[in-house]
Amino acid sequence: YDVLFCWLTSTMRRAKGPLGRTNLLIIALHMDQQQAEESGADYGSVLPARRRFDCCRIDLTPRYALVRRLHGTADRALSSQAEMLPDHVLMVRDVLRRERCSLLQAGVAMLVYSICQTGLPICMLMVIRCVETDDTGELQWLSEWTTLDSMVYWILAYAVFQAGAAVANHWQLHAAFHVGQRVRAQLIMLVFQKALRVDPQRRPSVGHTLTLMASDAQKFLEAMPFIHKLWGSPLQIVLASAILVSTISASALCGILVLIAVVPISKNLGKLLQRSRQRHLQFTDQRVRMCVELLEGIRCIKFFAWERPYLERVFQKRQQELYWAMRESLVYGVSMLVTVLAPTLAFATTLVAFALLGEGSFSATRLFGTLALLNALRFPIMDLGSMLASIVALHTGWQRIQHFLDLAEAGIPVARLEDDVELKMERCRFSCNVDGEECFQLSLDATLTLKRGDLCLVLGKVGSGKSTLLQGILGEHRCSSGLLSVSNGVAYCAQQPWIRNETLMDNILFGEELDSEWYDTVLAACGLGPDLKQLPYGDQTEIGERGVTISGGQKQRVALARAVYQRKCSMVILDDVFSALDAHTSSHIIKALFHGQKGLLRDRAVLLASHQTACALQAQRVLLLGLAAGQKDASIPHSSLLFEGDWLDLCKQPHLLSLLGHATRPCLDSCGSVRQMHQKFLEQTRLLGRTPSEVEI
Repeated sequence: YDVLFCWLTSTMRRAKGPLGRTNLLIIALHMDQQQAEESGADYGSVLPARRRFDCCRIDLTPRYALVRRLHGTADRALSSQAEMLPDHVLMVRDVLRRERCSLLQAGVAMLVYSICQTGLPICMLMVIRCVETDDTGELQWLSEWTTLDSMVYWILAYAVFQAGAAVANHWQLHAAFHVGQRVRAQLIMLVFQKALRVDPQRRPSVGHTLTLMASDAQKFLEAMPFIHKLWGSPLQIVLASAILVSTISASALCGILVLIAVVPISKNLGKLLQRSRQRHLQFTDQRVRMCVELLEGIRCIKFFAWERPYLERVFQKRQQELYWAMRESLVYGVSMLVTVLAPTLAFATTLVAFALLGEGSFSATRLFGTLALLNALRFPIMDLGSMLASIVALHTGWQRIQHFLDLAEAGIPVARLEDDVELKMERCRFSCNVDGEECFQLSLDATLTLKRGDLCLVLGKVGSGKSTLLQGILGEHRCSSGLLSVSNGVAYCAQQPWIRNETLMDNILFGEELDSEWYDTVLAACGLGPDLKQLPYGDQTEIGERGVTISGGQKQRVALARAVYQRKCSMVILDDVFSALDAHTSSHIIKALFHGQKGLLRDRAVLLASHQTACALQAQRVLLLGLAAGQKDASIPHSSLLFEGDWLDLCKQPHLLSLLGHATRPCLDSCGSVRQMHQKFLEQTRLLGRTPSEVEI
């Protein structure tokens, strides 16, 4: 009763009303009744003595202790189970648990198939006995089951067993493939999700990830039909062997020994097949990775006419892959040859043993019965060879997938955020890695707090680490030290706009519901109104893969509009979104997004990395990044934070301001005030239209 928590139902039902003295009295009376039953006294004699109820005398410690023990046991069991099994194993096991009905159907079908396959040679044996003659040419009436009339029933039974075996086999294959397809889809989803979260330092190549989803996950679909054959095939072998021994006595043991001798040979061939497949997959990963790199850098390869060297490298990897693929196929062919020849060798060995032992003459019943039984043994033994190869491939693929899913994920140290704080960084250090080797470092020896409504402008030369900082905040680069905490809702607009092969509206909405008023406001703020008039179907125009039908500036504004439209995101990260826009369009977007209380991003925290300083005066904080002086290792560039403050303070330091644009240090030093320095910088860098409101300090 207590273990199943049945008492909780009545307690929750009574808890709907107000708690009063009567409720406590019910508990007291219940406890009095229990005490009376335990002591053996009459309940009526105990009740008058407890008419005056004292709530302080209610002792719920035993029941509370029991509940605590039960919860503690459950928590320990769950925690130990969670520690023993990884998440991906639990998810695959959950899929198998949900598909247990299909697995049960496949098991029942395999049992029916095994019985039918064993019944076929029995029916054939009985039919032959019905028509078998002796030396005088007369029929042998062995029993009432071998009469000429009963032969019709055995023929019908043979047809029923044959049809039942066919139906059961297809039923088992259908159910098994259904489960295998679900497991395959689950594994592909796990690999894809893991590829998005894996630590950049340990991130494998794209070719390796594609091979896991396309090849290794497919092995589960191919091996699932053999799951029930792990017990179905041995069952058929045992039943057929027992009938064979009863038919030709001890001579059948010689044929069975031949079949048993095939097992270690197949086992050794399976190990050799596994090693060959592992080497085959290694060269497949290398070839796919090389092809992906070739396609990504096809422009550079075409420009320098490097087609022939790269093709030779690809063909070299392909030849190595084909060598191990041919070796794998050869081993598989030998394994199948041994499997197919095993029944023939067993039949020949049985005949020789029967003749040598002199156990009698081979009658038609014995001859054709032995042939039928050995033929019945042929298919499960052949399945053993295919099953062994499939299980080996499944084991190899599962090891590769499990190794990939066990890779460390991109984790960052976090701190508790206040209500209005969207980003907090304390002396963070980010590192970039390519193929496991560190190639860039970024250090921020300061504390940065970004609240809602704040605009933080990240400035610096090309290669100073602006994009590294933004991607590090998103978790794309590892934060090796310091504390970093980011809000849950972040909208990101990359330097290279990401466009889907959908309509312009779908690219902006990005799965969100359409709010017509807010949608029109975002289009106007991002300057997409005139562009919609030029498109043939307005915002319903298909813009093609990666936006091939629109210009670079239009793609940049579509990506920006997508980030602005996501009102659920309280933080927006923009990476050089004005690089493909002219000065007039940039000025319009800056006013619409950041200008005073009318800006669309006024209630959100914005982190903007750009060379565009037109919005510098609206920024509450400016970060200046640059390469650190006196690097210990020149092969690894090390960037650091050179300045942190507002724009006016930066204008007071000409040696830092001169790093941002074409303005030279002597020109800035000749300015007499901060305002003149600000105006001189804007004029020489030509980053915005010269209007009084934009240069006013």
